Amino acid sequence: MLAAPRCTITEDGHLVDCEILQSVPYLDESVLANLAQRRYMPVLYQGQPRRVYYTFLFTFKTAK
Repeated sequence: MLAAPRCTITEDGHLVDCEILQSVPYLDESVLANLAQRRYMPVLYQGQPRRVYYTFLFTFKTAK
């Protein structure tokens, strides 16, 4: 199972405007909550932080 949220990483490393591109319905809220708890390194372009879209991939495996 694969969940793929896309978010914007701001110049100060926060996530905004997250949307689920590929859903695992019962895990979507947990994925978004997990992303919101972290802070990210902003992308630098010519030495300046820039706002960018980023797609995260979460792979879930069931226990046997």
